[in-house]
Amino acid sequence: MPKPFRLLITVPGSFETGGVGRQVQYLTSAVAAAHPEATVTLLDTRGNGRAALSPFYLLKALGRTAAYARERRRAVVHVNLASYASTARKFTLVAWAKAWGFPVLLHLHGAEYRKFYGKLPGPLKAAVRWMFSRAQAVVVLGPLWRQFVVETLGVPESRVTVIPNAVPAPQLRPAARRGVPLILFLGRLGER
Repeated sequence: MPKPFRLLITVPGSFETGGVGRQVQYLTSAVAAAHPEATVTLLDTRGNGRAALSPFYLLKALGRTAAYARERRRAVVHVNLASYASTARKFTLVAWAKAWGFPVLLHLHGAEYRKFYGKLPGPLKAAVRWMFSRAQAVVVLGPLWRQFVVETLGVPESRVTVIPNAVPAPQLRPAARRGVPLILFLGRLGER
């Protein structure tokens, strides 16, 4: 029988809050299907409402993490990360998780992260590099992000994995399987 494991996964608000929320929903569904013995707990670090309330959500996430540690429940903390306030919240969570002895997986989603990082003053750049250096693993969305994380943030290449954002395969009706399929794509195409 597979050994049970626990994941604490950050989500900004809910599954309905932007692309990261949806990706977390796909991830938790995939984990549940592949590992029914796994326990997945969501840590909302942002909330769906006003940004001014996000510190309270972060405090709740920190409390849930500490409760896991106090109960001696081991878990991997999967931190979904983007630019600006997301980085500040996640820096706090990573420092907290490491203080409690949790392994951390950073999952970089910010399409503008390179630009964001480039504009930071030196001490904040050092804080970002520290956060990335404390992760046991870093997931990025493509090879350019792997290069950035390795060359700029100093993460050893062996700890960086490329996993593009993905969606579950569509369930085709039997009639749709005949002939050439029609695909509808809704999204914004851009340089990034």
